Amino acid sequence: MSSGVFGYHLGIAPVTHDAKRAQDIVREISGFDLVPVKLLFTKGLETAGDYVKTQLRSVGFDPTVSYVAWSDFQKEFAKGAYDVAFFGWKSELGSVSDFYEQAVHTPDSAKGYGFSNVGKFSDPEIDRLIEEAAEEFDDTKRLALYRNIMEKLLKNYAYGVPLFEPAALYASRFGLQFIPRADGYILAQDIH
Repeated sequence: MSSGVFGYHLGIAPVTHDAKRAQDIVREISGFDLVPVKLLFTKGLETAGDYVKTQLRSVGFDPTVSYVAWSDFQKEFAKGAYDVAFFGWKSELGSVSDFYEQAVHTPDSAKGYGFSNVGKFSDPEIDRLIEEAAEEFDDTKRLALYRNIMEKLLKNYAYGVPLFEPAALYASRFGLQFIPRADGYILAQDIH
């Protein structure tokens, strides 16, 4: 989640890029100079796929990148033929809630959770915290629950590796009033 989203944990220090250390770790763990890894991207992200492939190769991986239509992405990843799936998440609600409920929670169609959990991640304690946060109306308590979830995901699982956060660029002119929305959408009704 990006830093402007409700539930983002400011107390978690960013990880610095250290290519040499990454190379050493890959060699130490694998014993090989180049470790094969299969990556899954959606079509349209070829530029990002090429960049990630170059970065992974520079630290000791031998990546193979496949591109599939978004409509086939979950089905392809669920087959288990890929080591890593690349996807992005845009917080439509300005809160980490949708990400936790749909991409982190154990898939549970009866409760409406986990629809985008393509890796089938599952942790009953994290599920409980997500469900508790969904029912908590007190912002302070809900924020504490979200931060607890983020700490557990990063400390115990390294659930995801954020690669980049795209910037939202806007242009305006004198006489036109526009206040950017937290969800990133531009609606005609918001422009005066």
